Amino acid sequence: MKKRLFSICLAMALSLGLLPGAAGAESGTVPSYDLTAVEAQSQSIFSRWATALTLNRSVLTLHVGDTSLLSLASGGDGSAVTWTSSNAIVASVNSTGQVTARSAGTAIITASVGGKTAACPVIVSKLYTNDSYPSGGSGSTQLNWTIIEQHLLNGTLGNTVTANLYLITQLPGSVLTTLSTREVNLVLALSDNLSWTIRGSDLTAGASFPSLDMGVKFGTDTIPAQLMATVTGARSAVQITLAHSGSYGFPLTLSIPMGAQYGNCWANVYAYDQTAGALVFEQAVRIAADGSVALPVTHGGQYAIAIDDRDHTLSFADVPEGAWYEDGAAYVYRRGLMEGTSDTAFSPDLTTSRAMIATTLWRLAGSPKVSAQTSFSDVAQGSWYSDAVAWASTQGIINGYDNGTFGANDPITREQLAVMLWRRAGSPAPSAGLESYPDGASVSSWAADAMAWAVDFGFIQGDSAGAIRPQGQASRAEVAVILMRFAVQTQL
Repeated sequence: MKKRLFSICLAMALSLGLLPGAAGAESGTVPSYDLTAVEAQSQSIFSRWATALTLNRSVLTLHVGDTSLLSLASGGDGSAVTWTSSNAIVASVNSTGQVTARSAGTAIITASVGGKTAACPVIVSKLYTNDSYPSGGSGSTQLNWTIIEQHLLNGTLGNTVTANLYLITQLPGSVLTTLSTREVNLVLALSDNLSWTIRGSDLTAGASFPSLDMGVKFGTDTIPAQLMATVTGARSAVQITLAHSGSYGFPLTLSIPMGAQYGNCWANVYAYDQTAGALVFEQAVRIAADGSVALPVTHGGQYAIAIDDRDHTLSFADVPEGAWYEDGAAYVYRRGLMEGTSDTAFSPDLTTSRAMIATTLWRLAGSPKVSAQTSFSDVAQGSWYSDAVAWASTQGIINGYDNGTFGANDPITREQLAVMLWRRAGSPAPSAGLESYPDGASVSSWAADAMAWAVDFGFIQGDSAGAIRPQGQASRAEVAVILMRFAVQTQL
């Protein structure tokens, strides 16, 4: 954290003229700075950042020639905003807040309105393209890594060196060894506006590193669709494939433009374990307001990113790793089908009610709007489950009791649950009976086809004694697992 503070302090101090040095220098020896002096200046620098206004970006990292639009995120009074740059040679800004990166260095863009101000540091680096430093003459597709290593060696704390890997994605191990001795950042720009960031401080100083293929394919479709169906977010899902297949040996960051329409959503990252045939949740990262996301990465392979309004991190203390219902609880929570009974509890052993199941199936269908009201005498209009019960009733998924009630709070039995799922699937004919189960004959006649179908497809399974317990109450853990199996197999 202190290293990052030094980096920001140095960038701001250079831009504001608080320390000697040429902020716009692109080559040659970079002056060294007294970091103690930088730290001493930090408080006065930060005091210039007013908190009354906030901008849509806290910091801009650009290449020479790039543009980016700043705007007020909060605190404005409707008056016109005045934009200024502390160093227009490095980064200029026009009257609409559009910042243009003009030369390598740092600048501070300030927005002023109604006596209030807000500031955004801008760090500009030169993009070393394949044409800028060719090793094999004009038109070469190879970077001259020797020159880039020299820039890394010349860099001071917080400097960024950017290399273009549009064509050749191989990163020599010698570059990483050089980077490991410096407190600077290496950005590897790829096609489709993707980029890697490697911090020298994250590498073992002086270590030897193998060459790495830093290629990234965005929008692939190599993960089985059935697996993708288990993690697809409410907003969207995308696959990426990293060319490197194992551990990188150090942490790095992959920046991806997800799209402005997903600003402030969550990017939930799942790694594809081909051996286990499973998607393993790794992390949830908030997408920035502009639609970009910076994902910490430690290993290559294939990933699924579920874009959702919710963080998929499972924080239930009563869902231990390896529990038989862990996958089911994770599925229904991440799909928004079931919530926890608190922020830290799923309560797997609690029974579920008929109203809860109707609501869960309604959510699984996308929470469709309903115009008809339910005729059940015990379902009050406007209750948390009334829309779900009305929808399920019109779809023929549920029936009430003979006395005209629905029994919203009645615990649901396993055979009642089977009937609801069977009707939701279109009441298909079962292909086998229940004779092989010791309690198969105890299934109610009205539920026989549904139970036979449910056990045939594996939605409902026997217990350790082989019993299917048709009149047994369905716990939250059982419902979660059954719903996961049903949803994944039927794609409903």
